[in-house]
Amino acid sequence: MRLITEKKSVLKQKYGYGINKWASGAIYEGNWKNNKANGLGIFWHTSGDIYVGEFENDQASGFGVYVYSTGSKYIGNWNADLQEGIGEEIWLDGAKY
Repeated sequence: MRLITEKKSVLKQKYGYGINKWASGAIYEGNWKNNKANGLGIFWHTSGDIYVGEFENDQASGFGVYVYSTGSKYIGNWNADLQEGIGEEIWLDGAKY
């Protein structure tokens, strides 16, 4: 794990805005609190999928948009990295659920 831009608290924990690149190729850009992704951010998965939205304790939580590498996407609410509540799945052919 490599943090490109960071601020550290007195306890040496990441907080504020930063970009983190993992050896796997995954990247997170956004806000940190207590060494975890918290607040607004973008996560690029190694699969090519991208999540843009709210994070809490390193997990998608709140409103966000998940764009699959195929081009389909989910727009809606998240809780603990899972789609939850109001949201819409949109496929490339325009179909929605």
